[in-house]
Amino acid sequence: MFKLGEIKRGSELGRAYYNKFIWHACVGCGKERWEEILKGQPRYLMCRSCGDKSRDNQGVNNSQWKGGRFKQRQGYILVRLYPDDLYYSMANSHHYVFEHRLIVAKHLGRPLEEYEKVHHKNGIRDDNRCPGNLELWIEKQPSGQRIEDILEYAYWVIDKYGKGWKFQKPCPDCNKSGWMDKG
Repeated sequence: MFKLGEIKRGSELGRAYYNKFIWHACVGCGKERWEEILKGQPRYLMCRSCGDKSRDNQGVNNSQWKGGRFKQRQGYILVRLYPDDLYYSMANSHHYVFEHRLIVAKHLGRPLEEYEKVHHKNGIRDDNRCPGNLELWIEKQPSGQRIEDILEYAYWVIDKYGKGWKFQKPCPDCNKSGWMDKG
């Protein structure tokens, strides 16, 4: 095989360009590979997989860092959260949460449940004005419903049937359920 520190031209290695390469071992895992020489040194001291794992290259230290906020192709904005954040329970496995969900959660003062959906009234997915453009929906209802509509219906039921009625649990014998008088 090759010896550590051995230098060859790219054309000798089947590369398309003429630069010099050195047989170099990764400082992270020890994997040996050809690495381009830049100013007399290997261009990268670590292999790609070790470089990706490096803590020195994450977050604010990364040259590509954009403040922990980016826009998806679908138009939604994602925001980075950290474990000490109150709303971290809403984050996905990569520590990101949709900005519109985070804004509504902060407006309510609590993390949102999975079944609680946030709807953009005007349909523009990056218009996250609250309370102007965002409204909370509950998906437990068929195809989602506005909280105001659910409350309005609940008040209508109370007005119609009175406060003395409650919903009965299914009967263990016949498995039927229905309204039952409290008294």
